[in-house]
Amino acid sequence: MKMTANDRTANGIWQFNYNSQLYTFTINPFFANAMQYGSSFPDYDGIQSSTVTVLEDGFEVQVNADEAMPGEKGKEYEIRSAEQLQYLNWNYKTGTATKALDTAEDVGIVDKYPYLGYMKADGTGTDKYYKWTGAESPYPQPYKNLKDGTIDQNGWYWKEEKGEKNTVYWDFVESSEGQQYVVMNFAQHGSRMYWHPETKIGYWVWNGSGKPVVTDADGNEIDSNTYKLVTTDSHHNWIQTHDVDANMEHQDTKLFTQIGSLYDENEDKEAAIASMAYFDGSYDGNTYSIKNIEIHSQNTVAGLFGNIIGANVSNIILYSENGNYIQRSSGRKGWHALGGLCGLAAVGKGNSADEVNISNCTVAGYTIQDNTDKGGWGDSNIGGMFGMSTLDLNKCTAVNTIVLNIREKPGRKESVRAGGLVGSMRGKITNCYTGGEITCTQECLNASCRLMLAGISGGIYIKNGGNLLKLLGNSILGITGYESDTGTNNSEKCKTPTTIIKNCYTYVKMPSGSDTDKIIAIESIGSNGETHDENYRNFHVRIQIENCYYYKDNIPVQKNTKITTSNNGGWDNIDDTAIPLTWEEMSGEKAVDSTIGGITGVNAVPVKGDFIDLLNGKDKNNNNTDGPFTEVTKYENDQTVTGKYSFPGNRTDLDGENYPFPTILTQKTRSGSDVHVHYGEWPLEGIYWENSRASMDIFEDLDTTQQDENGQLVALKQFNLRSNLKDKNSLGEELTLDDFIVDYSNGDDEGSSETQTFSKDAGEDDENGFSDGYEENADTEENAEVQSGNRILDQKDYIAEITKLEYSQEKKCYVATVKALQTGTTVITVKTTVNGQEYSASFSLTVTADLTIYSDPGEITQEIYTTSDPVTLYAVPASLAVSSNETGFVGSTGEEDGFASDSDCVDMISESENEEDFSVVGAESADSQNIAAYVGTNPSKNLASLMEWNITAEPEGAVEVSDVNDSQFTVRSDALVPVTLTVQGTFTYQNVEYTSYTWINVKTTEAKNITWDTERATITLDQNENGSYVPANAKLALTVPAGILFSELSQSDFAVTDLLSTQSEASVSENLESADAGENGLTASITGFVPKDNDDGSKTYELIVTGYKPGSVTISVSALGADKKTTYNASVTVEILPPEGQAVSTDPSDIDGASDDWSDNSIDGSSFTSGTASGWDDENSDTLDIIPNESQDDFSADAGSWESGDSGF
Repeated sequence: MKMTANDRTANGIWQFNYNSQLYTFTINPFFANAMQYGSSFPDYDGIQSSTVTVLEDGFEVQVNADEAMPGEKGKEYEIRSAEQLQYLNWNYKTGTATKALDTAEDVGIVDKYPYLGYMKADGTGTDKYYKWTGAESPYPQPYKNLKDGTIDQNGWYWKEEKGEKNTVYWDFVESSEGQQYVVMNFAQHGSRMYWHPETKIGYWVWNGSGKPVVTDADGNEIDSNTYKLVTTDSHHNWIQTHDVDANMEHQDTKLFTQIGSLYDENEDKEAAIASMAYFDGSYDGNTYSIKNIEIHSQNTVAGLFGNIIGANVSNIILYSENGNYIQRSSGRKGWHALGGLCGLAAVGKGNSADEVNISNCTVAGYTIQDNTDKGGWGDSNIGGMFGMSTLDLNKCTAVNTIVLNIREKPGRKESVRAGGLVGSMRGKITNCYTGGEITCTQECLNASCRLMLAGISGGIYIKNGGNLLKLLGNSILGITGYESDTGTNNSEKCKTPTTIIKNCYTYVKMPSGSDTDKIIAIESIGSNGETHDENYRNFHVRIQIENCYYYKDNIPVQKNTKITTSNNGGWDNIDDTAIPLTWEEMSGEKAVDSTIGGITGVNAVPVKGDFIDLLNGKDKNNNNTDGPFTEVTKYENDQTVTGKYSFPGNRTDLDGENYPFPTILTQKTRSGSDVHVHYGEWPLEGIYWENSRASMDIFEDLDTTQQDENGQLVALKQFNLRSNLKDKNSLGEELTLDDFIVDYSNGDDEGSSETQTFSKDAGEDDENGFSDGYEENADTEENAEVQSGNRILDQKDYIAEITKLEYSQEKKCYVATVKALQTGTTVITVKTTVNGQEYSASFSLTVTADLTIYSDPGEITQEIYTTSDPVTLYAVPASLAVSSNETGFVGSTGEEDGFASDSDCVDMISESENEEDFSVVGAESADSQNIAAYVGTNPSKNLASLMEWNITAEPEGAVEVSDVNDSQFTVRSDALVPVTLTVQGTFTYQNVEYTSYTWINVKTTEAKNITWDTERATITLDQNENGSYVPANAKLALTVPAGILFSELSQSDFAVTDLLSTQSEASVSENLESADAGENGLTASITGFVPKDNDDGSKTYELIVTGYKPGSVTISVSALGADKKTTYNASVTVEILPPEGQAVSTDPSDIDGASDDWSDNSIDGSSFTSGTASGWDDENSDTLDIIPNESQDDFSADAGSWESGDSGF
């Protein structure tokens, strides 16, 4: 089934016929759960009525078609993947979901996005239309003759008469293209009436209430059933039902195309001529995450959504744990808006601020980077969530790294408005917080830019000229009426706020130091950017801040004193009421004790109390309220869940820690309960480890160049200890391990009596594992204090320990060298005191011992009775070994819990397996084992020479395995059975044995050889008229398997050997004469030699053997094998027989005893001697009779001729 669309219809219709009845379904192929019985189009044939009863197989079936259709409320489109999310941007003209409006040619497809609203450059766009369905076109009397009037330079018709202001009229006209209508928008200006006809196909617009009254040519009203209301809007509904992770999906490109886009023809002018496709539906993220999306855009508006107009968006978690980029570069000159969630967001035409909503959304972990180098009127607007917005924002957070890499060329001062939440804002921001960082590249600082930064909102300018204002709507806060507020006297302070920020806080880290010299302003909460005065373009410019807070160590507030005001009134349109806090106050470690605006002295207004209570505000009775701010969820089912609901992105130093500040976000668990969560990084106070959770591996971190005091190799790894303490509280650079107290615990759950803690005065441990100042004597008072719970620690409890702690000039922090002692998990805490204040930092360290052993080759195939080439063994840290097809039978498992910590011997195998499983691996299982291929023969770290090796074979006796020498061994095959070698490698570290296994399959084949095509050949001679023998031929063939010989054979490699000469008078008739060859003494010779190649790679050597006289010869060949060690031999016996009717024995047994003593020269190697067996004595005592007590005279030539190979011999 192939589905296509050629209009803005969101869903397709699928029909099928069953039992002569047509059934109709509505279906959408792009989204999940998008199929429903029936349709919303009644003009389709088929069963789709809720009252129809259908008989199917004798049963009555009630069909209900009144259900919501896909995309409607109650039947929302479901999003389960990034690909489905991308389809919101589907364009039926291009047939793709990756097309944005980036060029002038693209404006023609602005209305071809069925799931997005649109506005064309002429201001027309998504609306409701009436479509004529009658058999004939109506002809209402035209209100005005369309060609009656004068056309001005702008294409408007006009007449000197009065008309009804802003009234819409329509008129149908005949056309070869089908039904058309003409809309005339009339306007009155002075004494002239203007109208502008617009021709459209198939529909007409009705801006009034109810249905239009249409009359026919005679003035009669037409039945309303002949036209219907058709909506082309895109107010569809989506709900996310699964976590979406772009990294987990196969895509041709990893880049995501924003949903919706904008092209402004008036790129660098005040009045926009914008063509825009925008999201105007409803999207409920359902608190599922959208992770690791990567966006690179050149569009005017950039973000996950390019623009959101009149939409409802909630519960979106846009999160990156990899620091993905949402970035923009200049495709063309012009203004732009860049945000993580959305570039441009607005209430929209015809909507009120109460009808649209953005709530419970977060953007976190992303790098939002602006690489613009060609600005324009409207400038740059960059925010963590929105670039530019007129939507009210509630319960939203943004914690990202915003990078300003704007490189405007000299000659134009680009205004850059950047905020942690919104770049430029008109509206209300309530119950939100921001974090992360705003940074400026050196190119940006040196460029011709006016940088205005703020923790929440960076500016108030909204590009509202031209057709853009028509779409954005007239409900923008403070967009009208500046004259009625301050009159024309701008020295009067603005009364109407354009932006209200209430109950918010921020810890965004701003540029500091010398960088601030090139920054116009840094505001803690909100800024009005460069628009300090009210005028016809900016209208109201006042920022109102209520009950907002900021982390004072991160934001060096810098007021705008570099842009002079036109009225010399100064920058007093921003409330200086933001309250500075310390880290301890924000985290709740201390009660808030600050003042409004940070003012000191007699004018200070104190702010005191718990931070969460202060954020949530007071009721009318001045009592604390149960507001939306709270701590992240730390307990679940009466259990501590530290760090479970805090997601710090790629900040590994925060992994596993609880977010310390108040959060606003809620999320549902799988069980349906609500939990309080946070996404994004946060600042740490004092000293902290660069990684809150770390690991080291004994084998990966083994330093083969260093030994401890016991002569054992040690595993060492370095970890960075950082500090944000400054000035007099700085740690400095002179501290050593002696200046810290180090605590070790075993990493068990809090409250466990098994927690092991060893607080040590820094210094080198003695050989028994105790620090200086402690003696290995359980009776001493000092040692008795070094305990936790109810037991004293000794060396076997340590998982790892710090051996050195010193400052690194290269890393600009303290570096701890940690020595691994055994596998397990420990928590390492360091403490130090600066100016009477104690600081501590902890991190969890997991020590593993993951070693992978493998062999080269990984499998042995050889012939029986041969010895393999040396097999090389490798022992490589598991992190360095890459298996292409690893199974559970190869190497170590890497599971932390796979070790028995109380055992002196630790097998590196999983819990589900034991040594018995490996000690017997039957031959029957050898074929099914999959030996993995690893990093190869040159690993960066190979510990094989340090291992103790033990190799066993199953079944026993089938192969012979040599000792392992220099990590190599050989295998000799002695039986034609499959064998599995179990290779056990053992490494001893700190008196604990770690064992790993690998398996090698040995396949033994029958020995390859060179073979003749027959075991025995015969040649029967003929005779001529003279009675002489006539030579005769026989063809022999030797087959040589492919690749077994060192070189090819030639005729000279074959030898012909006479076994017996038969030229005596006793054996040859007197009247026979020898042939010429026979006269030369030859019984037979090779007279032909032809080598041939076979399809299987083998080679056949065909020989022609010519016999000259009766006798027996052997054709033999001996050749060196390809291994230069093996010699391959093959021989065949050829008997040359006399002509038929003549009897000449060619068997060596048929000879005179006097001429050959069998006791010395038996052909078959037997060693028979006279008198060896009773009853077998030769009467003459000189030969051995085969038949006892019988005389040779009893046998004649005719009675029996014993030929070689007869059963009688």
